[in-house]
Amino acid sequence: MKLSKEQTDLLASLSTSYKTGSIQTSLNGNTNEDDLNIIPKPINCPNWACILLPCISHIPSMKTFKRIQPQEAEVRRGDKWVIYDATSIVKGDIVRLSDGDIVP
Repeated sequence: MKLSKEQTDLLASLSTSYKTGSIQTSLNGNTNEDDLNIIPKPINCPNWACILLPCISHIPSMKTFKRIQPQEAEVRRGDKWVIYDATSIVKGDIVRLSDGDIVP
């Protein structure tokens, strides 16, 4: 696949390769909690409150959040495509998408 200069520059700025995926992740395998792909809930309440007040999960914004939050992602690791939990992908990962997929 021939890449444009913009695509090549983007891959270089992210320290990644479209053939092997994220160089940083494959080299050290360690990610900080701050690096994880976690989207905050629209209503941020402690877990104990959600248990005591199950009605929170029925609020329209929470229903939408659950529906659009991806569970897993297919990520390039070396010469293989591997399915990971969507929260574990990091900046620079190459993600394979198909029609209808939710972008992680």
